[in-house]
Amino acid sequence: MLYKINYTDIIGVNVYLEKRSQRELVGNLKRKDNYYQFFYEESYLNLSKSIPLGPEFPLTKRDFSSKTLFPSLADRIPSKENEAYQDYCEQFGISSDEQDPFILLITIGRRGPSSFVFEPIWKETFTPDSLKKFRKELGLSTRDFAECFGLTQATVVRIENAQTSGKETLKFLEILYNVPEAALYFISKYASKISSDNKDRTLKKILMRK
Repeated sequence: MLYKINYTDIIGVNVYLEKRSQRELVGNLKRKDNYYQFFYEESYLNLSKSIPLGPEFPLTKRDFSSKTLFPSLADRIPSKENEAYQDYCEQFGISSDEQDPFILLITIGRRGPSSFVFEPIWKETFTPDSLKKFRKELGLSTRDFAECFGLTQATVVRIENAQTSGKETLKFLEILYNVPEAALYFISKYASKISSDNKDRTLKKILMRK
């Protein structure tokens, strides 16, 4: 079974600045009342070597709004006249007729000539309760669950107890929950520290969900 990413779950776009091994959150783009709104992260503005996202985003301001997509962001989306446009879309599993700028930015516009990278902000469809339900379906402790999927026990406990949002971890686990093949891969790769009985039982339960 192939898992198709539900791009309609995207509610915004995070912008990162990547330089070698460093990655800084620049800000986020959202929509409200038919306006596009971009907000710089205060921590980014306080960096000594921060650079503006584009000419219309001076570092002297923190928030910006526009009725149309900001030019610097629109420029990141390849033109439909580009001969490879169809191939770009197929690579990310989107239609060549896709019009949503958020979807286009985090797929075919995700990486461009600059050091800025676009990542999706997901609607919370897989919650801490979903994580706990998934773990209990597999009959695993927080420690063994974490071991199975390359996480730390502290991360699992903190998310279940609502001590952290854990959005990226929850999205990762949502994919594993919906794609048994992916879950099997991670268990085979990471579950070396749990007992063989627990591992075998977990693999069988995952296989039953296929």
